[in-house]
Amino acid sequence: MGLRFRKSIQILPGVKLNIGKSSVGVSLGGKFGGVSLNSKTGAQARASLPGTGLSYTTRLGGNKKKSGEKKKELERRLKESEHLEETEKNKLLVQEYEAYIDAIRRVHIDCEDPVEWTRITMEDYYDVIQEANPFEDLLEYGSGFEFGTDDPKLMEIEFQVKSDAVVPKNSRALTKTGKLAEKPLTKTAYYDITQDYVCSCAIRLAREIFALLPVETVIVHAEDRILNTATGKDEIRTILSVRFQREGFSDINFDRIDPSDFLETFEHHMKFRKTSGFEPVTQLS
Repeated sequence: MGLRFRKSIQILPGVKLNIGKSSVGVSLGGKFGGVSLNSKTGAQARASLPGTGLSYTTRLGGNKKKSGEKKKELERRLKESEHLEETEKNKLLVQEYEAYIDAIRRVHIDCEDPVEWTRITMEDYYDVIQEANPFEDLLEYGSGFEFGTDDPKLMEIEFQVKSDAVVPKNSRALTKTGKLAEKPLTKTAYYDITQDYVCSCAIRLAREIFALLPVETVIVHAEDRILNTATGKDEIRTILSVRFQREGFSDINFDRIDPSDFLETFEHHMKFRKTSGFEPVTQLS
């Protein structure tokens, strides 16, 4: 894979990595065009006309509002709630929990605006992704990604789910007397949220790549730590592998789809049980 969105970073030919004290960036492309993506400043596309001295730079996805912003606003309100009564504080805690669950179930809703390219080479792809920084909110949840391709019409992504870090183990609710009630999620509820998150992320990854790059196919492999019943140990295994085609994303109202139902319209490998969660599958090639 070409680019790792995590602390351990590998560089491939044509990919430049820039590391600062407070940000990480990647740039892609040649002297006449490309894209750069920075975890702090966001994404920019650049292009120049050889021999003329003319150049053009534009910010990508600068106005996009992530669904996780509602959760951040609630967190801010909680920090300012020292003077509130216990019931009001508990209401905010429950609202924060509900907003978080809604956000990880609906990751696929937010997406960059499509980029119109008249000319782009495969060497530019990583710069585009870096400049747009389309998965910043997913990185905040704790998930990780690796991108790679040797075909200008295809992008392959490995998605590290890290469900233990993303999906909460407990639920929050408000009692009739205004007390905060926390209790462990049932296995069915926990696995249901996890499936929604995994499927929603797979769709989001494909949507972003289709919006940013002129590829026709996006293959997403989701990996997570699950129990190997043969050894009794937790191992990193592929739990979802799906091949998305651009034509399958046209005229879709993503605000109303069920992520797992939407995946059924594409070639995919997924084994999921409501009471035990995901099982390992082979990756599509």
